[in-house]
Amino acid sequence: MIRVIILLIAAAAAMVFGPVASGNKGYVLIALGETTVEMTVVSFVISLIGVFVVIFVTEWLVKKILRITNQSVLWLSNRKQRLALKHTADGLVAVAAQDWKSAERLLAKSAEHSHSPELNYLVAAEAAKRLGNDKRSQKYFAQVGDAGRNSLAIAMTKARLADNPQSQREALGLLEQWHRHNPKNASLLTQLSELYQALEMWLEWLQLLPELKKYSQLPAAQLAQTEVSAYGHYFELLASQKGVEPTISYWQSLAKQTQQNGDILAGFSRAMRRHGGGPQAADLVYPALLKTPTQTLLDEWLQLPVAEPEQKLQEVKKRAKGDEAMRASLIGITALHARYFDEASDHLKKALRQLSNRRDYLALASALEQNGNYSSAIEAYRKAVTLS
Repeated sequence: MIRVIILLIAAAAAMVFGPVASGNKGYVLIALGETTVEMTVVSFVISLIGVFVVIFVTEWLVKKILRITNQSVLWLSNRKQRLALKHTADGLVAVAAQDWKSAERLLAKSAEHSHSPELNYLVAAEAAKRLGNDKRSQKYFAQVGDAGRNSLAIAMTKARLADNPQSQREALGLLEQWHRHNPKNASLLTQLSELYQALEMWLEWLQLLPELKKYSQLPAAQLAQTEVSAYGHYFELLASQKGVEPTISYWQSLAKQTQQNGDILAGFSRAMRRHGGGPQAADLVYPALLKTPTQTLLDEWLQLPVAEPEQKLQEVKKRAKGDEAMRASLIGITALHARYFDEASDHLKKALRQLSNRRDYLALASALEQNGNYSSAIEAYRKAVTLS
């Protein structure tokens, strides 16, 4: 627009001053080497205007051509992105339909022009894995690189697809970084829980447990069961690597509520018993049995070395709590430790009439065998085996 205005001003000036200049003609001499060009001032002005018009038209034509070229390039580029978006969408639909072959082909094909190529490669890796092609799956997995640092969705998908210790540890490193900034993300907590269990990082899982209880959507019963298992594994690891005393110290550092959990105490007792701490474990299991007997604690009581069993037998008869079957089982096992085999047999038979279980049959078989009643002992052993 500015150029057009300047052109109009120049034309108007020529129209105004042209007649004046025609009565007083001057001339312009242009010399270039041996070539000279001579013209009047009016002709020179008209020539300048003509050159300006030619330049303007040429510039307009060049811009028009370039604009058409850019639009063509942009259209081609957008077409690739549109196709990539369509193939990605079709690939995800194929995933939902469990058409893994189509899903892998579409997602891998569209990854290069996708808005999130890492996600394409991750889902393609899962599809390839479902098809049983681990080599191709690992190839796609490697193309994801470290994108999980910038995308929580990619980090969580990468963790879900990790199927060996190395990839699981890589995924865990990403999730732990995201967890520091998203401590309440339920899905993130669930995947952290699964990775800690897969990598047998029991202490880390136990440290995560308060957040799992508060923010995750995992059922309380499942968390409680995993808590017992995690403590059992960690007690075993601690006792095998550091010995009895550090394991006892760790036990004493736990919350009172945790120590009062019979199943967790039974896990502690198993680890201690296997690594030379049976007497110390018995000292902890015995008072717990008097207060709140459980099947797992009774299982341990049968296996533990019991000090002063006669005295404990008298205390058990007076103070034992629980239902009739548990109370009879506790008295019978304690009588077995005290080598009162007839009394042990009577109470164990009473317990078995209430509740049939492998532990009491084994204890009864031992009492009968040591009392010389071998045929009955064999029958008790046989019943114990059928309940294994």
